[in-house]
Amino acid sequence: MKYVKPSKLDEKSIILDVRTPDEIYEEALALPFLNAELSKLKPQEFVYDHNLDGSKTLHIICHSGTRSLRAAEMFEKSGFFNVAVVDGGIVEAEKEGLRVIRH
Repeated sequence: MKYVKPSKLDEKSIILDVRTPDEIYEEALALPFLNAELSKLKPQEFVYDHNLDGSKTLHIICHSGTRSLRAAEMFEKSGFFNVAVVDGGIVEAEKEGLRVIRH
C-alpha cells in the first residue's frame, strides 16, 4: 500500500474522492477529481469507465484517510495496484497548503 502526502498532488494527478456528494459539497479540493462514494464503489467498473491502465497512480482521498485506505484495498483486491492513499485526507491537504473550497 502506497501513501502520498497531499502536497504532492497537482492538476495532473488522478484523484478519486470517495466521500459522499454531500460531504464534497461542504468541502472539496480545488483540484480536478473524480467521485465514487465508497459504499457504491466498484473498482473494476471504475477502472474501465475511466480508462485507467495502471500507468498513472490513482490518488484516493477522503476526509481523514480511513475510507481512502479501504478503497485502496478494494482496488488492490481487484487487481489494480497503482493506487495511493492521500495521507490525512482533506484535513491534512488543507494543513499542507492545498486550496479547499467550502460551501
